[in-house]
Amino acid sequence: MPVAAIRGRAPRCSVLKCRGGKFGSSQNYRVKAAENTVFQCSLGLRTTLISLPAKNETQNQDSTMSRIYFFATAADIHPVLKHLEDTLEIKYVDEGLLKGTTPSVWRYATEIHLVGFATADQEIGCEPFLIVRRDAEVMITPFRMMDGEIRLDVFPNGNPNSVLLRLGGFWKDGSLISGHFVASSDQEFSRMVMNSVRRLFKKHFTKVQAFWVGPEALSRLRSGKRLCMAIQSPSEYDLREPETVGHEIA
Repeated sequence: MPVAAIRGRAPRCSVLKCRGGKFGSSQNYRVKAAENTVFQCSLGLRTTLISLPAKNETQNQDSTMSRIYFFATAADIHPVLKHLEDTLEIKYVDEGLLKGTTPSVWRYATEIHLVGFATADQEIGCEPFLIVRRDAEVMITPFRMMDGEIRLDVFPNGNPNSVLLRLGGFWKDGSLISGHFVASSDQEFSRMVMNSVRRLFKKHFTKVQAFWVGPEALSRLRSGKRLCMAIQSPSEYDLREPETVGHEIA
């Protein structure tokens, strides 16, 4: 159910075009605001009323095609992301409840300083990004926090032609935390990204249980280093290669 419907107010939708953005060109953002919600923007933007789908009208596809889990160091994942950048012309956008007037946007993964380092002690807590087309509009929902602060809600269901990425990476103790790609929908761009990632992982990574493991990550696994989804989880849930049964030949 959309937030506006829960609060008993009809949604009002606007498109904001931001000029002079991060890369010196026009940046398009879609903003959905509920009536009686005050959203101030200091960038001098022009507003045009349009209609947008409700937040719950686009559902994530719950299938094996929609999720890819992996373990990767920066050296493992950078070639994969560069291939997406070169072939699909993507950009990365901060996802979540964000402070400020616009979300951060990166054209290249090399601009993201935290690649290779986990920002939380578990996969689901690591900083998320949306992968979208480089020329795509990003839908933003102003969200009023309990203390009255207005934050920007950038969420996958509001941007169905996208893929959610959490990179995981090294934690403070040297453990490697997993990451994932999750398709926001079954739309064409989401499928293209997921299919491309899957092809690259099949070619350059190794499948261990439910995870694709990059070359450096695999070397760490085989040297006894810890690969896990969460630091606080018991060690018996850490990633391990299946034991193989050998047959001695006389």
